[in-house]
Parts: sequence; C-alpha cells; structure tokens
Amino acid sequence: MKKFSNEDFRQVLEAVNIYPGDMVFVHSSLFQLGRLESCETEAMPVELVRLMLDYLGNEGTLAVPTFSFGFAKGIPFDRQITSSEGMGIFSESVRKLPASLRSYHPLQSIAAVGRLAEAITSPDTGSAFDIDGSFDVMIGLGAKLLLLGAPIQAASLIHYAEERVEVPYRYWKMFTGIYVDNGEEKERTYKFFARDLELDPRLNLYPIETWLTERNQFHKVPLGNGYVAQCAFSDFIEVVMQHLNDDPYCLVKSIKKDPG
Repeated sequence: MKKFSNEDFRQVLEAVNIYPGDMVFVHSSLFQLGRLESCETEAMPVELVRLMLDYLGNEGTLAVPTFSFGFAKGIPFDRQITSSEGMGIFSESVRKLPASLRSYHPLQSIAAVGRLAEAITSPDTGSAFDIDGSFDVMIGLGAKLLLLGAPIQAASLIHYAEERVEVPYRYWKMFTGIYVDNGEEKERTYKFFARDLELDPRLNLYPIETWLTERNQFHKVPLGNGYVAQCAFSDFIEVVMQHLNDDPYCLVKSIKKDPG
C-alpha cells in the first residue's frame, strides 16, 4: 500500500484547483488512497480532516454527506446523534467534530464546518435537493465537489439534477417518523425522490467525468494508490442537466423493463 505525506496531500489539493477559502463538498474512499505516512492507519481520517481544514483556512468551508436511511424504516432520526450510513469514515469524522453543524433532512443530511457551515445546513426543505435546500445553497455559493479516492459514481449531487428534470425512473415518496433535535422529539414528514424498484434503474455516472473533462472542468491527479478529483458544483449540474434534458435515461446502464 502506497504512502503519501502531508505535503503530498496539500500539493494535490492545489493541483486540482482547491484553494484556501473554498467551499468543498467531499466524497471519500480513503482505502483507495493508501496510507498517510504521518500517522497510524486508524488516525488517518481525523488527520486528513485536520489537514483539509488547515488548508482551507478560516474563510473556507468543509462539507460532507451524512446520509442515513433508518427514518425510512421507522427508526427515529436524531440530528445530533444518528450516524451516517455508507458515507465513509472521513464523513463521520467531520460529523463528530465539536464545531460541526448538520442539516435537517433525516435521509440526506450534510455536515459542515467553517465560515459558511450555518448557511448551508440551516435550510429545512422537504427534499435535501429542493430549490433553497442545502445543495441548492451550495451551488449558489460556488461549492466544489472533491473526490478523495472516491469515483464520480459516488457523487450524490446527481440527485439535484434528477429532481430538476424529474427523471422517469424515480418517483416522489413521503416518509413520516420520529425526529429528534436537541433532545426534542416530534413527528415530522420529509420527501425522497426514490428509485422505481419495478424498473430497478442502475446508474453509470462515469460519462459525467468524460463530459466535464472535455470541457476542461474536471481536474484529476494521482495520490497514493488512487486519485483525487475536483469539479465545480455548477459545472456538474449544467452538463448533467443538459444531457438529462436530451435523454433522461442517458445515465441508466440497465433497467428491468422497457421504460416506454
């Protein structure tokens, strides 16, 4: 397993056009990168979060997905306590920081630290990807998508474009359940643009990387065993919506039955 240094990490951030003061939304797969040589393996996620925050500085903002799906199964959601599911240990490390703020949506929340953390976590919309919701606010504030070892297949921002186009392989579903916020328990209802399980669509997001690269809007460099990549939220949404409007199935690699 390849090792990389603190300085290697900082240089890679600069190489993919991440700068101090930026707002960065991170999807991560740290195992794909290898090992940070300055610390033991178990301490690597926390150390990378520290390095990231140090690099972004006081004017920067670090955000991560903290999605969890127990609310959809009748399990109470506690905004301060409920762990994320399948988002990686980097995301959990950010969520657990004392200064971290978490948005409201019980299925598709984000956690953030930094100057604009409150601005992007304060919206409480029916869907996390609604207009004026957290992701919409991040787009307006110039957020950048940063992939730390994770492929573009992991990019949850795709759901924003899917909702705007109202792709036919998803449908709106409402979930009502117990919601706990700062110890106060209430019954709340949120919406979710769910996959149509009869169609069972399987997405392939790798064409997005190609589209953005052709426009010189996707920056990708090696680090350790893997890669770090970056693109602007606004560029991602623009190119994806352009293709989805032309063909709403353009990112669906398989489907159970004829969608016509």
